Amino acid sequence: SPYTLSLHDALPIYEDSLAVYENLPSSPIPALGPEDGVSWPDAEAGTTASNFTSFSTSLGFSFNSHSTAPPNLPVPDGGRISDLRHIPNSKYLHSIQPQTMTVNVVVGIISISPPRSIQTRGRSAVEIVELLVGDETKSGFGINCWLPLNAVSRPAGGHPDLRSSLSGLRPQDIILVRNVALSSFRGKVYGQSLRREVTKIDLLFRNRIDRKDEGGCYSVRDLSNTTSNDIHPQVGKTILVREWVLRFIGHGATTMR
Repeated sequence: SPYTLSLHDALPIYEDSLAVYENLPSSPIPALGPEDGVSWPDAEAGTTASNFTSFSTSLGFSFNSHSTAPPNLPVPDGGRISDLRHIPNSKYLHSIQPQTMTVNVVVGIISISPPRSIQTRGRSAVEIVELLVGDETKSGFGINCWLPLNAVSRPAGGHPDLRSSLSGLRPQDIILVRNVALSSFRGKVYGQSLRREVTKIDLLFRNRIDRKDEGGCYSVRDLSNTTSNDIHPQVGKTILVREWVLRFIGHGATTMR
């Protein structure tokens, strides 16, 4: 069960992240790249990233005959997908304030924390779920997911709320995270959710334990056709992340305590 910390006792990064969450501008800007005439310092080296790679996708999906999604799980459109290694560094994020940059990422879960309740000053308690994720370009990127306790779930037929999306996730799952805001604390860049259910998480692929285990939007067959010339960019990214997950996230990965 979740436990409660007062904001006074919480780690400084939680206080900083919650302040950003509560005071974030209502119109964050999406990430741009060299194809838009923009370049920024690399997150690790502090140098300009000239080999920026992003997947620019069109609305909708055009799968080939060997790649179909389960009919009961519509495939979300992730738009432009950013590699983790090309996320801007803290210096660049500070230079664009008060604007806040958002990105869409396809990542594998390294660890996921149980919900932790934090009592804010003069406000109701909120919960935080921490994701530690990675892709084939970089590992160890943190995402703070803030969950108001009084949030109203989305109606049936719509996209599930963030709490519902997080509830069934586990290490090794490959997820699409849309509209995650970028922030920094003591020079380290991390992601965090936006209010009003702007940030969305979808399970793209899971190594199912058995037939009863819930799967993602893509099946093994969807991600096995690596030679096709018309492979969808989001599928291609998921294939790369899956290979990284199988290689670097062992079966011993567990929920963070």
